[in-house]
Amino acid sequence: MLLSGQWLQRDDISKAALKCLSWLVKIQTDSKGNYVPIGSRGGYSRNGERAIFDQEPVETSSMIEALIEAYNFTRDKNWIREARRCFKWFLGGNDLNISLYDYQTGGCRDGLNADGANQNQGAESTLAWLLSLLSMMGPDLEK
Repeated sequence: MLLSGQWLQRDDISKAALKCLSWLVKIQTDSKGNYVPIGSRGGYSRNGERAIFDQEPVETSSMIEALIEAYNFTRDKNWIREARRCFKWFLGGNDLNISLYDYQTGGCRDGLNADGANQNQGAESTLAWLLSLLSMMGPDLEK
């Protein structure tokens, strides 16, 4: 949505995108300040309860990409702080304090379930991790 607003030169669309992203940041933050993606076991419907589990790497990767794009658009460093917070989800900054990134294999576990990490390390999850890692290494983001 943010990219569409930029390409179409529609500030109203870009502002709406930033408002939506701010809302997503708010609802995907727990009381400890961890990023908590909406779980795939139930999702989140209007006026309903949001699913906490199963949390998946692809959701986190997408959120990081959106936050970095928001930073690129606004140059507001709060978006980068949020992207870093989301990135920590892969490394144990999550509900269960479990690293989904596997330091021995270089892969990424397939998700965070209520009873622990899904031990599978599929291509989709590993690619989500690697894309997130590359995104966080962007030229402007280390500061």
